[in-house]
Amino acid sequence: MVHKVVKWLSILFFTGVVIALIFLANFELFENDSVLLEELNHEGKTIRIYYSPSNATIERAIVVMLKEKEEEITLSHYKKFDVLKSFQFSSLDTLVLELQDTIFNKGQTVEFKVHIPN
Repeated sequence: MVHKVVKWLSILFFTGVVIALIFLANFELFENDSVLLEELNHEGKTIRIYYSPSNATIERAIVVMLKEKEEEITLSHYKKFDVLKSFQFSSLDTLVLELQDTIFNKGQTVEFKVHIPN
């Protein structure tokens, strides 16, 4: 009788391990990669707008970066926003963004101005 119980427990344990390995091999625990939403070329400068999803250590955010040579410089970081509704240049050195938070403030759109250095 004890032998049958040990046998069934071993089979259940092995099945659980196999299912866990399949799950871990096929699914990401956290999203790590930022998603490029827009790449803008304005006055000879490349501006990139990213969506950075949340994980265990960071909040979700929209990030505006200026690409210079081989590096990217952060111009603005807007936490708790996840949708870029629209963008436009209001002058040579100002980018206007309309961002939306679809999780906590459903439907609320906020306008931000980003200064672009010369």
